[in-house]
Amino acid sequence: GTDAVTGVALPFVPPPRTILGADLHGASLGWATRASVGAELEINATQAHLAPSDVASSGYTLLNLNFSVERMVRARPIRFGVDVRNATNASYTDFLSRYKTFAYGPGVNLIFKATAGEF
Repeated sequence: GTDAVTGVALPFVPPPRTILGADLHGASLGWATRASVGAELEINATQAHLAPSDVASSGYTLLNLNFSVERMVRARPIRFGVDVRNATNASYTDFLSRYKTFAYGPGVNLIFKATAGEF
């Protein structure tokens, strides 16, 4: 974005980002009623339209993975899941990070989830 009056770039405007993903779903695996596995690529461009106070960061690509199963536990459906963020442990700095001048973004993150109820 650009300030319409001064013509100067607005601060903290993130660069373009594209997320491409795919999921594969299956049903009735015997031990689970449903399962899914997925992957996504998060592609972040380099911000080229910087405000005077902004600090540029390089573009980067992250690979994120997920897996979930659903099964009945005591007559109640429970979904168990695992997400892996930044699966390749890429070193990157997010344009909107306040620490980008001295610290990288998070490395590999494992997220374990359990959700109860109707899906």
